[in-house]
Amino acid sequence: MLATIGRAEEPEAEGARRAAWLLEPSFLPPKMNKLSKISSCLLTANICCARIAHNWYVPACQLVCWYAAMGAQLMMALAFSLQTDSAMPLYYQLAQSLRAQIESGIWNPGDMITSERELMQVAGVSRATVRQAISNLIQEGVLERSHGRGTFVVRRKMEQDMRSVYSFAEQMTRQGLQLEDQLLQRHKVPASEELAELLAVQTGDWLIHIKRVRYLQGVPLMLDSSYIPYHLCPDLLTDTFAPPLYRMLADKYDLPPTHATDYLEPVLADRAQAHLLQTEPGVALMFLQRLTFTRGDVPLHVAQNYIPGDRCRFRINLSSDTTEAELKGGLQATKTSFKLAALAEKED
Repeated sequence: MLATIGRAEEPEAEGARRAAWLLEPSFLPPKMNKLSKISSCLLTANICCARIAHNWYVPACQLVCWYAAMGAQLMMALAFSLQTDSAMPLYYQLAQSLRAQIESGIWNPGDMITSERELMQVAGVSRATVRQAISNLIQEGVLERSHGRGTFVVRRKMEQDMRSVYSFAEQMTRQGLQLEDQLLQRHKVPASEELAELLAVQTGDWLIHIKRVRYLQGVPLMLDSSYIPYHLCPDLLTDTFAPPLYRMLADKYDLPPTHATDYLEPVLADRAQAHLLQTEPGVALMFLQRLTFTRGDVPLHVAQNYIPGDRCRFRINLSSDTTEAELKGGLQATKTSFKLAALAEKED
């Protein structure tokens, strides 16, 4: 009776609601691995049991049992059966077990895996063995380590073939993926000296500047800034923006892209770029600048894209024909097996 003073009059439904709120997994950090989430839930459940004398915590008992069952199931899934008498080293066996957990969906791309300490306890091996197993998977591109944050399952990189004038959005559609845009800016800006030279306009002439973050499956894939001469399509400034941009230019303004030149250069993310791309300042980005032309060899569009190096890679198919490699400093080589400036011609 004493235990229920001040709580006895509270309805059972309200008690259930409070218990469910306390154990709600959505309150946990989204990047916690599943084992850590279960541990947090079990810790919360233990707190509930410690306060079981209060009437509105009683409905938590059922949730405690449910989370305990989940935790036991996950611990069984992570209970690696390493064979100490096997010819295969323990670190190799552990790496194979970790790979199997990833392939089975225990951890998804972008998830943080179990900590080294937890792996030591579950697998019954030393820290050196755990670190060697993780290092092997990092070298193979399965895992990646983020300093001060943990070890994560590598996201699958988007691959872009650079044989032709391509639209990122249309390439993703062909692969069954949806590219989504967050439009940040669309306004007129005066052409800088560099942009004026590229777009064959006068310095100070009006350009339409379109700035957006492009997302693939909810993850920022690139930060894109596009510049188009205002006099070519002034209505683009006010018309409903409906990407892909190339399709808009071709269908709505009769400005089909015919050929383009891409320049790729590695750079480091500044704070503003890192914030928009949801990464860390100083990480490696691929800076891709494209100059696109329309009919009559008229410069149509300059794109400046910043792409995290861990989210995309580019494929350039080479042949024995003469190609050009433009090197910083003005040096130029021909008939070489590589090219840094990829001349992309429109597909038939």
